[in-house]
Amino acid sequence: MHYCYWPVGDLARRNGLCWIDLQPDDPFTFGNSASKVRFKALRSLNRLPRILTPAEFSACKDSSIVVPWKERHDARGIPQGLATSGVLANMYMFDIDAQINACVASVNGRYIRYCDDLIIVVPAKDLKTASKALALAQGVPAVELQDEKTKIHRVNDGKVEQLSFDALLAGEMEVVRTAHHAGNHVSFLGFDFDGKDVRIRQSTVGRFYSRFYRAAKSIGRLADNPDKHPSKKRVSALYEHYSPKGSRSSDKRGASDPSCYGNYLSYVARAQKAFPNDPISGHVSKMYRKINKATGRG
Repeated sequence: MHYCYWPVGDLARRNGLCWIDLQPDDPFTFGNSASKVRFKALRSLNRLPRILTPAEFSACKDSSIVVPWKERHDARGIPQGLATSGVLANMYMFDIDAQINACVASVNGRYIRYCDDLIIVVPAKDLKTASKALALAQGVPAVELQDEKTKIHRVNDGKVEQLSFDALLAGEMEVVRTAHHAGNHVSFLGFDFDGKDVRIRQSTVGRFYSRFYRAAKSIGRLADNPDKHPSKKRVSALYEHYSPKGSRSSDKRGASDPSCYGNYLSYVARAQKAFPNDPISGHVSKMYRKINKATGRG
């Protein structure tokens, strides 16, 4: 755990709920009965309109919130997830960013960096520029380049090919060719570019559909049971989260209404507007039909 957190057991007890902590030396805490107690407490906790009042939070946060990096005496650096890390990275890399960008731009290439993710794109067969840009990045004091964070691509006949990080370090140009390696596109900030089209990353699309089908199937199982029926609120929430119904914000919705911020389809619509000539939104077409089919309603 790299983030600070408030133990859920403490929150449950503060609200008068029974909670059993996991104890490595006590098998009972891992059993079904203990799990049921925790599940019941979590369900009750999530139904509360407010878990802590502002006064309770202010009075108890210093003694209750666990800060992992303070407990590790040898820990250094900035806690994961803080926006400060991006700001400091930009300040530290300001001069070297300009040097790498000038090097790559001299051959009509592209250099992109987001925090510690480095992307270098060069024309085909331009080993010298790719190696020089990589050497500049390696020369930054206290910066250790990692294969999974440093991506070097070349554009060859309109196609994107990823170059081997280790081969470039050895002064050679080798294209990454593995059956499961997504080296045929540039991935940056949630988008993939294959040399011709921009698309939303497949991992993002996969997460959307995984959550959608999980929610839809649970409603479908209730619909098939003659003794149980999904509540209107639950069905409405499914359409709100996964259909165009929730993607359109309304002026009548207040800022406190979560639906005023839209859903994943809102993000897709904004992306399609930013890239009007690319196939962005095709994977979310006919969502009403998909919802009806997945829930057994159509």
